[in-house]
Amino acid sequence: MTLTGAANDNNYPNSQASLHPTATFTNAHINVEGAWDHTTGKSGIKVGVLDSGIRADHEDLQFGNQSVVVGGKNEVTPTGSNSGTNTNPLQDVNGHGTAVAGIIGAVRNNNLGIAGIAGGNGTTQGVSLYSLKCFDDTGLAAMSDVASAIFDGVLPVSAGGAGAQVLNFSGGEIVDGYRLFLDYGVLTDALRQAHLSKVTMVVSAGNNALTPWQAVYPAQARDSWTLTVGGSDQNGNYFKESNSFMSTPHPFVDVAAPASNTSATGAQTVNTLGHTAPNSYVSFRRTSAAAPHAAGVAALMMSQYNNPSLPADNLWPEDVENLLEIFARDITTPAPAQAGVDDASGAGLINASATLRSLYGPMYRMYHSPAISADPSLPNVVVTPVPGGAKNYYMEGGTRLFPGIYNAQAYKVQITVPVPYYAGFYDVRLWALNGIEQTKSLFGPPVPFTGPGFTNYTPTEMVTMEPEVRVVGRGSKTTVIVEGYAYQLFDYKRVNKLLPAPTYEISTTRATPAMPWIPFNPNDNTSQDGRAVRLAMLTYNPNREGVSARSAFGETEDSAEAMAGAYPNPTTGQATLYFPADFAEPSAQVQLTTLDGQPVRTEKQPIARQDDRTGAVQVSLANLPAGLYLYRIITGTGVRQGRLAKVD
Repeated sequence: MTLTGAANDNNYPNSQASLHPTATFTNAHINVEGAWDHTTGKSGIKVGVLDSGIRADHEDLQFGNQSVVVGGKNEVTPTGSNSGTNTNPLQDVNGHGTAVAGIIGAVRNNNLGIAGIAGGNGTTQGVSLYSLKCFDDTGLAAMSDVASAIFDGVLPVSAGGAGAQVLNFSGGEIVDGYRLFLDYGVLTDALRQAHLSKVTMVVSAGNNALTPWQAVYPAQARDSWTLTVGGSDQNGNYFKESNSFMSTPHPFVDVAAPASNTSATGAQTVNTLGHTAPNSYVSFRRTSAAAPHAAGVAALMMSQYNNPSLPADNLWPEDVENLLEIFARDITTPAPAQAGVDDASGAGLINASATLRSLYGPMYRMYHSPAISADPSLPNVVVTPVPGGAKNYYMEGGTRLFPGIYNAQAYKVQITVPVPYYAGFYDVRLWALNGIEQTKSLFGPPVPFTGPGFTNYTPTEMVTMEPEVRVVGRGSKTTVIVEGYAYQLFDYKRVNKLLPAPTYEISTTRATPAMPWIPFNPNDNTSQDGRAVRLAMLTYNPNREGVSARSAFGETEDSAEAMAGAYPNPTTGQATLYFPADFAEPSAQVQLTTLDGQPVRTEKQPIARQDDRTGAVQVSLANLPAGLYLYRIITGTGVRQGRLAKVD
């Protein structure tokens, strides 16, 4: 049995239809109450709000005697491309940022105002918020200020940054498509750094129709760099008010979330925090509201799954995006929305409950592979030159080379990655993990160059010069084939960005670039440092539906397989934990937490055979204070858990 996830906040029953069904709006919601059965957010997860600031003293942002807004930075440039109007550098004069912050992290279950998606349960704090103020009082932001906010959001606390795991940016600019690639270097670098740092960057899709050769930035930045969120309306359909005012459709939209507040009765779909007084509340709409719904759910996912002592196994941006897409509800109307994944609403309206349920069994299993080397001497690596010889590519540039037009030979590299096989489980989706910091990972494939030609020189194809390894198929039950590309460079032509778009002058040919191979020579196995590929996989076993039981960890486990015991219990020091085991593994991971889920210790312990069906591991509580603790025993065949008492 489980507790129901409703909240006692005053405005929740009738004015937050974006989170749960109400009498007025039955289908506008993201199904959050089922997610709250798993977690309501943890303070160790930090969400950076890149916006107009946050009113940190708002009554619904107070937990105990302090604000859940744990810090902030003023990024607004006094003078620059924006208006520079910033009358109160540490406060929100505009109101937009406070509204966004409320959707994500307003304190939940406090008998006040609204329920934030990741706002805690009233007894324990939800996620922490960090204000990265990059919009001025009038709602304008310089591109350099947004980039600074991203860099500061990504930086760890020890280096003076926010140390955020999620960043929300509800803004953007409509630009000429080619200036997006050529002239947005500083912001592109910031987005790239967020991805390499494994920070989930949530951005709004925009609110306008586009003409040919227009793009929205950063919503149309690299797909793996951003989780781009479109809008849904009060009926759970595509958000479209007119042919010119709508959730901006484009191929980079990943999912949709509530963006409408239309109501003849006064009932609200999205209700959030106002900035004019510490007890003010307002309605909010458009894709600026949609993005923080997704950011709030991403924060719940990390609160549920991430383990501070096992950072390598925590959720990566690719995990968050794929899981939200898998469990989204398809949006089919009105046009341009249609059945299946589309440019209007991506995979559909996010389903918080189903997404959180997928992160723990028994019916779902998620897996991260270790880093697999792309060493061509290994039998699992095949290097093949792309037919047609050297071609002219427009390469957008990145951390390793300048943007421009190159003559190059492309090489396809296919790697067979070993993965576990669980009997009875089916693959739901497999995806590559490309956010590998400071590694040489393969790039994406060349694509036809369909844009306007450059003066004197027209490339035939385009290459995105960042890690974009993709899954191309199954090799066997226990292997998956992934694919990426490397390029041998011969000459380089610089693009003159000072001329007006879409025509740019090409300078004379320069000398061969200093790095003739991008990112590396796939036929050379003399130095393989950092040539890594990682894979994530979600599997599903329909036969394990309906046989689950909630544990104290908020997990769902098969009731027969989850059985475990401890002796002596209570203990004054060491205890033996017993559990069903098949002895295929020599050791198990043992985790201890407090009753509210705060990590105490994680360690590997050898599995001792008790009989043909039972294994045992040792755990010591000798140096811990007296009290109740929760233990987890994790092996490849499942997770077992229970309570353990320590007495003096």
